[in-house]
Amino acid sequence: MRFKFDRFVIDAGRRIVWRDDQEIHVAPKTLDFLLSLLSRAPNAVSKAELMTTLWPDTHISEATLTGVVADAREALGDDGRAPRIIRTLHRFGYAFAGEIEREVSVHSDEPVLGWLIADTWRLPLRTGETILGREGEGVVPLPSPSVSRQHAAVIIEGTAARLRDLGSKNGTFVDELRVEGPMALRDGAQLRFGTLQVTYRAAQQTSSTETI
Repeated sequence: MRFKFDRFVIDAGRRIVWRDDQEIHVAPKTLDFLLSLLSRAPNAVSKAELMTTLWPDTHISEATLTGVVADAREALGDDGRAPRIIRTLHRFGYAFAGEIEREVSVHSDEPVLGWLIADTWRLPLRTGETILGREGEGVVPLPSPSVSRQHAAVIIEGTAARLRDLGSKNGTFVDELRVEGPMALRDGAQLRFGTLQVTYRAAQQTSSTETI
């Protein structure tokens, strides 16, 4: 997935940030923070959730998170006293305030048999196995730092769809039941990959091309 805003483009799968078509360096934790806000925009994300997501196995002080926020604002040219992009919600957390365009592109001549749908994007699913995760060859990237590199796989055979976890760190869930083995998916099932919430919908009609 790509996020476009202001003068910037962030490719979540490749973990690359561009400003005016020039690639810029952003520290890994800073990028994870930005992806957390972008994936939840326009909703706010609490400090507690951000600290758990960015440092899942480490106890850190709030000052460490404040430093990451300052780095993110510096990278984006944002002013904390008059923010255009990262908004502070005092005593709660942060929210992404800019206008965002989201792109998810998976092209194929195979018909679309199902969808993963979030508030602002949708991902087409075709026959066979679709590997979902953060990054890697053959992996369809999901926009959340809580997602493992190879997190889960959706398998579609005919009209049947199944979901299996690939040893993810933060778990895969269907209707809040943890996926321990291959689990059948019903139309409208609520899926969760780490903290990322999506809905599975079976395709009502097949098509070979789509714009997302």
